[in-house]
Amino acid sequence: MAAVQAGSGALEKKVDDWLDRYRRFWEGSFDRMEDYLAEIKAEQEKGDGPMIAMRDDELLIEREFDAPAELVFRLWQERDHVLRWWGPEEFTTTELDWELTPGRPWRGAMVAKDYGLTRFGGVIREVNPARQIVFTFAWDEDSGRDMETVVTVTLEQKNGRTLQTFHQAPFSSVAIRDSHVGGWDSLFNKQQLYVEKHCRSTGERRLCMITLTTYEWVPDFAAPLMRAFRVRWALEEAGLPCRVRTVKFGPEQRSPGHLARQPFGQAPAIEEDGLTLFESGAIALYIAEKKRDAAAEGACGTGAGDCLAVRGAQFGRNPDPGTRRHRPLPCRGSLGQGTPPPQVEDQVRDRLSLLQDVLGDKDYLESRFTVGDLMMSDVLRILQHTDLLEDFPALNAYKKRCGARPAFQRALKGQLEGFREVA
Repeated sequence: MAAVQAGSGALEKKVDDWLDRYRRFWEGSFDRMEDYLAEIKAEQEKGDGPMIAMRDDELLIEREFDAPAELVFRLWQERDHVLRWWGPEEFTTTELDWELTPGRPWRGAMVAKDYGLTRFGGVIREVNPARQIVFTFAWDEDSGRDMETVVTVTLEQKNGRTLQTFHQAPFSSVAIRDSHVGGWDSLFNKQQLYVEKHCRSTGERRLCMITLTTYEWVPDFAAPLMRAFRVRWALEEAGLPCRVRTVKFGPEQRSPGHLARQPFGQAPAIEEDGLTLFESGAIALYIAEKKRDAAAEGACGTGAGDCLAVRGAQFGRNPDPGTRRHRPLPCRGSLGQGTPPPQVEDQVRDRLSLLQDVLGDKDYLESRFTVGDLMMSDVLRILQHTDLLEDFPALNAYKKRCGARPAFQRALKGQLEGFREVA
């Protein structure tokens, strides 16, 4: 019996050794595959040319601008700007009827010494506040060129720069598709030069200089609720790009460099042209102030609601009249996990009732969305794992309305993707 057990133990060891070698083999294979895929991605990002082909009937061209996405979008919106850069480099645009109103036709004409006069046009289909324009494009019928195509231009803010993605489809043949590459690429050369010249002459490039410091990683449950999200949201509402710097939990938080930005070793903090700010409410107000005169629809405004933003930031604190200090209410932990103590829930319900009375039947705290709404609705998101807002339908709808804003969605995507890249 002992011999049988010994033989069985030896067999189990062999199986364990084999499984261990098998595991290490596949782990190594997956590591090599990950490196290989990273190399492919780097080659794709570097690119060998302006065109990234998808299907045979599609064209995709990417171009990067050293300018804010909001600025590049505005230079697409305004006809006088588009007129300056529309058309390949050897062409001059002589006519352009361009107004970004969905359903409105647009027309243009350009001329070149070797090609003569060329006319084109289409219909504006969509203008998305999330910086996307969709329009049809067709040459005049007597040009002998391809049928009508649909063009989609999307602008994405990345580390203080703008990635412009141009998509056009459908083409009737690969040859006709490829014949459009040189013209569009040449047009984007003119556009890039115009954007750079505009930035130099107006000084608008200075708007790109904000650097946001945030944590390199946080647990998944905390990522959407970090205070840095408020800063990202305010920047998106204002159309201001930013560079992102990360700090790790631990010794790096206490490094002299980080403490100079945030004296408590926390995040977020921002820097711009020698100015350093920390505390999300102060940063949001600063960003709103920078864009208070912005004409772009949806820009983050300032006003009386901004005072409410400060009160909103104190939503999770309980004034102690005996010491005239503030002690934290355990809202995040107690209200986010299990049943909160009765006194905590009573205090929160009292404040929710007061806030609902202030909101009334308005969409926002004022006549338009302000940084006050940004701060207040973000505080309400702390309660998203409870059912407390179900008893306050106006506030629940208000929170959802703020969360449906395109700038909110872009900011949340940027926040979560940043942590996924690190992970």
